[in-house]
Amino acid sequence: AAGVEKFPVEARKRFLQKDEAKRLFAAMEKENTPQFIKDVIYLGLLTGRKKGELLSMRWADLNFEEGVWTLKKQVGKKEVRIPLLSEAKEILQRRKESIDSDYVFPGSGKRKHKVDLRRGWNELMKQAEIEDLVFNDLRRTVGVWQAYSGSSAETISQSLANVSPKSARIYLELAEENPLKTSL
Repeated sequence: AAGVEKFPVEARKRFLQKDEAKRLFAAMEKENTPQFIKDVIYLGLLTGRKKGELLSMRWADLNFEEGVWTLKKQVGKKEVRIPLLSEAKEILQRRKESIDSDYVFPGSGKRKHKVDLRRGWNELMKQAEIEDLVFNDLRRTVGVWQAYSGSSAETISQSLANVSPKSARIYLELAEENPLKTSL
């Protein structure tokens, strides 16, 4: 591979705009939107976690008393404790009452949990008239919205469990480049 130039990859800067958020929430309230899609999206916005982390969430990793979701060690990373806001706990409690599985979002494949939500996501984006938004852009949305509210890079970095506050500076830059006309 020596001498082969790397394909230039520009970091995504896409996040959910205020008007898009209103349309997304309205589309989510429609009867035909599967509940698990709504739950994954709300949890994504409440925790700032990635799609794969949410879909593989296990009941054993949730502590409702402390209000914490513990992401177990991943290769080269330490354990991460994600605080659960009351809204997130409500979603999880409701799911727990109706699901008999080790996973919050059970699936029928060999992994035993959902691994994709593309079909439901794409339909929801069409209904909300939102283009070029992928699920993991919701994580960026959380960071940018925190920047809009005046949070520092360190605070954003801690809430999103980034390795370094430097990685959270992109959220501050995006908020500065895209000023809000009105509050969230």
